[in-house]
Amino acid sequence: MRPIHVPTAPDTIGDNIRLRRLKLKLLQKDVAEQIGVDKTSVHNWENSTKLPRIEHIPAIITFLGYNPLPPANNWVERLVRGRTSLGLSQRFLSATSRINNIISYDER
Repeated sequence: MRPIHVPTAPDTIGDNIRLRRLKLKLLQKDVAEQIGVDKTSVHNWENSTKLPRIEHIPAIITFLGYNPLPPANNWVERLVRGRTSLGLSQRFLSATSRINNIISYDER
């Protein structure tokens, strides 16, 4: 059996999930149930094979107890971080807001 990598300074969402899971002594399937995905998704996130879909970010934040997304340095990054934290896609936010031209232009 391979040794499990335990991140000391988590760099990715997957690192944050793995660190929290191991601290809580949970299996990947336990985390998957809490987040609402299958255990393969958690495995892929922890191994940086894939990134979580945006709609899973709120459940990940709840599981972690904090927001693992990088801090925002300007208003565009704050907008992206805010909508991502809420699990809202750029397309959805553009369609439901009056600032769709700004979002489409600045997030490219």
